[in-house]
Amino acid sequence: MHYNEHSWYEGDWVNNSRHGWGVRRYNSGNVYEGQWLNDKRHGDGTMRWLTTNESYTGLWENGVQVSKLCIVWIRPQDQLKECTCLLFLF
Repeated sequence: MHYNEHSWYEGDWVNNSRHGWGVRRYNSGNVYEGQWLNDKRHGDGTMRWLTTNESYTGLWENGVQVSKLCIVWIRPQDQLKECTCLLFLF
């Protein structure tokens, strides 16, 4: 589904809600690829933030990042990549 020329969703739908596996591109250029439940990011997924060159890969619950956290920073000036991975147990 295309919301406008810069924002779209491709993936599974159930009862007119994003549900299952899908990819969502936002107006900002940020992209989420992963599982959806009742129109919210839920399950395994990756969010990539365009303007900050950061990404999160891990678990989501009701649209919120939870559990395993892996954030990647890429510094354009020297092309170095830094990865911080943490594990939160609840």
